[in-house]
Amino acid sequence: MRISHCSSVGSTSHLRQRKAGRDHFTVYEMASSMADQQGQLGLIPAASFARVSTEGQATDDKTSISEQLLAIRKYAERHGYEIVEEISESVSGRKQDTEGLEKIRDLAETDRIGAVLVYK
Repeated sequence: MRISHCSSVGSTSHLRQRKAGRDHFTVYEMASSMADQQGQLGLIPAASFARVSTEGQATDDKTSISEQLLAIRKYAERHGYEIVEEISESVSGRKQDTEGLEKIRDLAETDRIGAVLVYK
């Protein structure tokens, strides 16, 4: 699961994509200073994004939305992110005008998040 381009989440001037090493994650961080985004505990506020496009993915033990969100929460805890919004949807990844992506754009544009965490 991945968002294919940074522009599908928001304008590329707001986000930069960072692969998360060997983990199965892609992290989209806001281009602004991360120090300005960190909360009281020094954690970066983030949105988690989980998506399935087929019934098979929705019911699979490894790709279901609940499993994706669980994996993202664990990743966030280990890497200094605070999940402030969990967004999930069951829609094709080819669509870029979905309700979930619009919510992420709104959060990014209003500086309420410093990153978007996506399990792929």
